[in-house]
Amino acid sequence: MEFKFNQTAEDLVNFNIFHIQNSEMTKKSRFKSRVAISLIYIVFLLFINYEGISMLTITLSIVLSMIFLYYIIFWDSIMLKKVGETTEKMILEGKNKGVIGEHHIVFKDKKIIEKDSVSEIEFSYEAVEKLGENDDYFFVYVGSLQALLIKKELFKKKKDMDEFRNYILSRIPD
Repeated sequence: MEFKFNQTAEDLVNFNIFHIQNSEMTKKSRFKSRVAISLIYIVFLLFINYEGISMLTITLSIVLSMIFLYYIIFWDSIMLKKVGETTEKMILEGKNKGVIGEHHIVFKDKKIIEKDSVSEIEFSYEAVEKLGENDDYFFVYVGSLQALLIKKELFKKKKDMDEFRNYILSRIPD
């Protein structure tokens, strides 16, 4: 299987967002922060209502509850937007020859070859750790933070995507 495409800064931003959303470490971290903020919220509500209920404590409780709900509902989307913005700024800091631009990836029987404007890299299938996927991309992880990005728009039919997915999954070492 062979793919030729132009990799853009947007593709790299999308990969970083996908990775943050699906990383076990970041999932645990987000869960822990939600638990910690929830506990702080509960303790603070108990503290301000300790002396009894007044108009001030009711107002503070309502305001804190609104902030807490905002955090619980919107934190992930705010954080992912910030990750995207930061990633894009970091990409724009340098020339990124070979990272952005034309890519040619060939999946052969025993190895994967990735060529860009400044390098050619070969990976054995032993290097493939996992296959990630969203609506727009396949992410063939060749390290915990490195993946080959394959745009799904490069496939003509859904059947071709299924064949690619199965091909990669069959080659990932146990």
